[in-house]
Amino acid sequence: MNFSIGGVLELLIFVINVYSFVIVARAILSWFSPGHRSLLGSIYSFLYDLTEPFLRIFRNLLSSVASLGGLDLSPLLALIFLMIISRLLNYIAYNYFP
Repeated sequence: MNFSIGGVLELLIFVINVYSFVIVARAILSWFSPGHRSLLGSIYSFLYDLTEPFLRIFRNLLSSVASLGGLDLSPLLALIFLMIISRLLNYIAYNYFP
């Protein structure tokens, strides 16, 4: 089996970018009130199941730091975290494994 670490890092960066898009899509769909039997409701339910375990980490972190009065900033904090990880992996991939 022949693979490069740079290729694996690029794949991880791609997965992080896709997951970031999924978080943004969930945040946008949360502004609407789709019925559970509609297509939009099914998509939101799928995105919720996919992102909730990760977002819960940041929601718990935020709730222990400050009360935001019902404003959920966990998607924003999660996106910032994913962006930092993506940039770090990108730096490693192109500087150490060209």
